[in-house]
Amino acid sequence: MASLDYFVATFARDTRIEAAELRLIAALINGKITELHGYRGYTKDKLTYAINERVGRALIAGTSTSAHEAAKQVFALNPSYLSIARIDVQETITVVDPDRTIAFLTPKKSYKATRVSSVNDEGETLYIGSPASRARIRIYNKTAESGIKPDSGKYLRVEVQLRDNYADTAFQKWINGETDKVLAFWLKKMLIEKDADSLIDMCRLMSVDALDVEERDDEWIDRRKVWYEKTVVPAMAKLFLVDPNYREIAAKLLTGTTSIDRICVQEGTELTTENEGERQ
Repeated sequence: MASLDYFVATFARDTRIEAAELRLIAALINGKITELHGYRGYTKDKLTYAINERVGRALIAGTSTSAHEAAKQVFALNPSYLSIARIDVQETITVVDPDRTIAFLTPKKSYKATRVSSVNDEGETLYIGSPASRARIRIYNKTAESGIKPDSGKYLRVEVQLRDNYADTAFQKWINGETDKVLAFWLKKMLIEKDADSLIDMCRLMSVDALDVEERDDEWIDRRKVWYEKTVVPAMAKLFLVDPNYREIAAKLLTGTTSIDRICVQEGTELTTENEGERQ
């Protein structure tokens, strides 16, 4: 069954919210301090609560298993002027060869799509939709990225990233227990029909509720470093050979002097509110 993997929401702080947030902050107060773009609060176990006194708004965010908890907190608070900045919906399935499965998927021509492949190792990733769009699909070899694998086969992760009004709609679907429909809708919208139907069937038949081993934060960081060094760097080197002028853009993106999205990142939490940019 599809689940939330990333959740960010902001909302107005009235007297009712201020009273309730004491409990939320108390539960996180032993975590790490979060202070970005005017929001100040705490992050613990990948769950964040932060306040922007200047604009009178609060932020709740969660990643991985804490994304569901963050959404539950927002639903329980039922705040005014709620804005869901981003929701990621994911399904993890077991297949024999994730790279081969991804290689045979065909995006619709109306969407920008990018494939990232490891040169000397496993680690195929398919992106559909531009980085600045309100909807983007990412399908990747989860076992290669995380180092975690099931008793038989390997993990393939299917993920849709939604922002702004698309995220608002997805939140309502989550409330109604229809998270599976969110993933299916966007797969059908962005992949050619036969591939979308095949992948949806795989999600229905071969999904896993949780990975065999829960990732610790330090393990996740180490694996991401290996993934970056073995997959991203070789792919970027190949890109620079084809388009040397892109080096300057890539450097600006990495240093933060130029951004594709307006992003707040703290311990894996980001707040994004950009306009759609996919090629239709």
